[in-house]
Amino acid sequence: MKKTEWVGGGVIALLVLIAAFMQDDTLQAENNTLTEEIDVLEANAEAVQEDVTSVSSLRVILGGREDPEYESYLEWIVRRDLKGWSIDIDTVSPAEPEMAAWDDEYTMPQMMFYHDGHYWTANLDGSDMKILIHKDEADIYFNGTISRSPDGSHILISTTEHGGVIGGDCQMMNLKTREKIILSRRLGCGVQWTKDSKRAYIVGTDVIGYFDVALGRLVRSHELNGVEGLHGQSGGYLSPDENHFIMYFTEEYAKTRPFLDPSKGRYAIFDATTFELVKIDDYYPDGCKRELYYTIDKKYFTCEKGYDHVSHDYEDQLGDIFLYENILPFEKVSRVNSLRPILVNKNNRFIIRSSTSLIRHRANNESSPLKYQIVRIEFDGKTVGRRMYWLPPNLSDSVDELDFNIAFPSLPTYEELEQAKLRLMGKEE
Repeated sequence: MKKTEWVGGGVIALLVLIAAFMQDDTLQAENNTLTEEIDVLEANAEAVQEDVTSVSSLRVILGGREDPEYESYLEWIVRRDLKGWSIDIDTVSPAEPEMAAWDDEYTMPQMMFYHDGHYWTANLDGSDMKILIHKDEADIYFNGTISRSPDGSHILISTTEHGGVIGGDCQMMNLKTREKIILSRRLGCGVQWTKDSKRAYIVGTDVIGYFDVALGRLVRSHELNGVEGLHGQSGGYLSPDENHFIMYFTEEYAKTRPFLDPSKGRYAIFDATTFELVKIDDYYPDGCKRELYYTIDKKYFTCEKGYDHVSHDYEDQLGDIFLYENILPFEKVSRVNSLRPILVNKNNRFIIRSSTSLIRHRANNESSPLKYQIVRIEFDGKTVGRRMYWLPPNLSDSVDELDFNIAFPSLPTYEELEQAKLRLMGKEE
């Protein structure tokens, strides 16, 4: 069950689908405007909340709304000449939750998260909550990273704590058999799945290698040729053809590894099967550094480009962020104002701002002067962070044609806002 409220604050972003083929300058101008307007929403959040505290639901009738509080909210938008609005969606977990099957089919991409002891899966709008891993079978106690195989059969959970003790787990669970394997006990790990779900490439502070699904175990790089890889440097990334495993390294780190020559580039390129070093090269676009962030269909990515040390502040270091095609030569698609895209297609355009809400841009078929909608999703009245996203296999072939805007309330129309303007004029008279 979901409850929708019109509010003006709580801008913490979660998800993002961005327009793929806009001109850089135009998109940058919109992004700058969007940032300024979101700041206005945040600054006025308390005042807005006072105006709409009694709102409990949205009623949509033939494209219009008849809730008095909704009319008040439209007047607030007009009064401040904003280009966007904000809503809260509070999803109530089912009294008797259903367990998700590993091969369930879905109508929307899934978000996965930790909440009240369970690991859950739900639609992008927070609906259809199911338990993915029950608390009785979960050995991990902290809200961590979740990565599910493309075919849905396995899930990796990585944390930064175990039972409140620093030094977390990295576990792989077979969702068919419910068997678990601990891959690392030190500060979690990063993962890259192959498209066929046969391997999950693992990088942690004490491990580099791949989890072989057929073998049911972790194959470490040193088992293959004695190479330990680049522990503590970055996550690893599969090349688009999945023949190579690529890792970023710093010049300082190269001083302790004689086989690394930073004059040739900043990426060590390994054979994905043998982990033999193939070459050193500037593999990814100029300026990219230690982290890449992929869309859930792996067709696009953004990259971190501002610094060499993870302790530096993201916001101060991001600079220009671009969306790239995930195919050589990594053509630049557009400038974006978020480091973490989720999905890109012709029907959807969302922008990530932080971790617990999504910014949905106006859909192609919406007739509205507003440009975006900020949606904050809570579960049982609680903010849930560290949400990770997964594209179900039954949607993978049609993802370019899917339109997820219909899962969210439509933006106010020109007519609705014009009527709000007339109401305001009448009140002032």
